Amino acid sequence: MALRFSLSDSIKSHLSPKQRKVSVNAQVTVTVDAQHRGVFKSLDSTQQLASNEIRLDYRIRNTQSK
Repeated sequence: MALRFSLSDSIKSHLSPKQRKVSVNAQVTVTVDAQHRGVFKSLDSTQQLASNEIRLDYRIRNTQSK
């Protein structure tokens, strides 16, 4: 559960105030460490993923990330 909150906060901090107020469906790149914990890396990256990275879908609705 803590991962979700941390990731959500990281996503919000990288969005502009205008982006936070509109509905958004996009992806975020997360780096996964040896203990299988994910850490925010970037928004909407189209670059190839490293072996320790995954892409997750996220959405903004009513100013909340999900």
